[in-house]
Amino acid sequence: MKFYNREKELALLEKTRQIAFTQHSQLTVLTGRRRIGKTKLILKSCEESPTVYLFVSRSNEAMLCRGFAQHINSVLSNIFIPESINSFADVFEMLMRA
Repeated sequence: MKFYNREKELALLEKTRQIAFTQHSQLTVLTGRRRIGKTKLILKSCEESPTVYLFVSRSNEAMLCRGFAQHINSVLSNIFIPESINSFADVFEMLMRA
């Protein structure tokens, strides 16, 4: 997918990321109509840095957590999440403590 006229959005996401890394954490919410490229925009903005993108499918919590752990372990070399973890709260608690 090509990104036409998305330079401002990519720049804003990069600025937000730099503030989060250097000053204080931030939560960014991206909203919009369906099928206009929100996910692609986020993924494009994260291409240059190690990024954990967690997609929530219609699986049970334990299966999702197992997949999250595998993905986190493969992307972030300094963090280990055991694949036996089975709750969202535990996954995010381990991420925040790392």
